[in-house]
Amino acid sequence: AHTMLALLYERVDEDELADREYRLAVQYDPQGGDVNNNYGAFLCSRGKLAEAEPYFITAIDDAFYTTPQIAFNNAGSCALRRGDLDKAESFLRQSMELDDKQAAALLPMAEVSYQQGKYLHARAFLQRYEAVGPPSEESLGLGYRVESTLGDEESARRYRRALEQQYPGSTQAGGTAGRE
Repeated sequence: AHTMLALLYERVDEDELADREYRLAVQYDPQGGDVNNNYGAFLCSRGKLAEAEPYFITAIDDAFYTTPQIAFNNAGSCALRRGDLDKAESFLRQSMELDDKQAAALLPMAEVSYQQGKYLHARAFLQRYEAVGPPSEESLGLGYRVESTLGDEESARRYRRALEQQYPGSTQAGGTAGRE
């Protein structure tokens, strides 16, 4: 009940009330995977990046939690946001070991690879993402950056065009909107 209330408060941007309800949910089910993953995701989305990680770890450690790949993915995405590329890569790889077609892990893994200077790996993860997930502003922007860095101008143009058509005014392609 507390988790549901927290989710409702979160939707209506009542962060203090959502936080209180999440804390109560964790208090009543301190080892629960769903409860801890949800609270970790909430904290991460609110910029409390380091504070979120222990909740993801608790979720992962719950033997009865049926979707640990989601907690691994959330932990990896949160680590990426705080700039810890090694930890992000580790969590995301563990997520992909459990579900290698999970779009939610493939796209951040492509970003990690790009930031590590592993551009061909970034391209490969992005292609895997594109095979299972819908194009997004983030994926198209990353595709543009990857292909530009690799020197594939035609592919970079395709990504930029798709980005401009699907997300007019986007800054994901490095402010190239309207240029050819």
